[in-house]
Amino acid sequence: MIASGLSVTKPASIFRIRAHNTAADSENKIHDDRVAAAHGFRGGLVPGVTVYGYMVPAIINRWGRGWIEHGGISVRFQAPCYEGETVVVRCAESTVTAGREDGSIYSSGTVMEHSDCQPDSYQEHPLPAMENRPLASHETITLGLPLGTIRAALDVELEVAIPERLLRMANEILVRNFRMSPWIHAASDVSHHCLVACGQEITVTGAIRECFERKGRHFAVAGLSLSAEGKAVATVRHTFIYQL
Repeated sequence: MIASGLSVTKPASIFRIRAHNTAADSENKIHDDRVAAAHGFRGGLVPGVTVYGYMVPAIINRWGRGWIEHGGISVRFQAPCYEGETVVVRCAESTVTAGREDGSIYSSGTVMEHSDCQPDSYQEHPLPAMENRPLASHETITLGLPLGTIRAALDVELEVAIPERLLRMANEILVRNFRMSPWIHAASDVSHHCLVACGQEITVTGAIRECFERKGRHFAVAGLSLSAEGKAVATVRHTFIYQL
């Protein structure tokens, strides 16, 4: 019997998975071995969204499926992950990490069982034609700039895959608005508001909320709202490096 007032600490959830570069042929050449090497990396980077997807099962194992409905996470991508590496994911209490067996970290996050973030709202705007997208620069990515709206059906059936797909849509709205290559997904703050199902159409709207420079690199933060049938699904603050 547990004494009144005492809580039970669950053991850490630990998962292992072999990393796969899911974007080797994408427009973003930071995932290409040759281009990434020219920027000082050992090879093409496994996308941050993919690493985030590796982290989700441990989070759900620790916090339950309710996390996808009303939870949140602040996740940072700290070091490159490469094709074929073994990724060890640990979720203990409110901390989740993805790293190597030696303890070095690819990414880390703070998990919230119940996010208190209120849904953001952005007006819809037309997308530029793919051939007319402006080149990402400090002249085209500016504070307050509205982003063209995207829509896509949620194409996963397993609930555990939903968070990764939603965050992938945050990447998609960026590359549909700008020509960016190479670029890096640096961090995301995600708040879930409700659970969606396979086949539902997700609408993504947003605007540039911050622009800054650090160590010669140009960063921006996109504030994004994801909704389905007029109901808020998730709010995301997506930090990215558009000029290395």
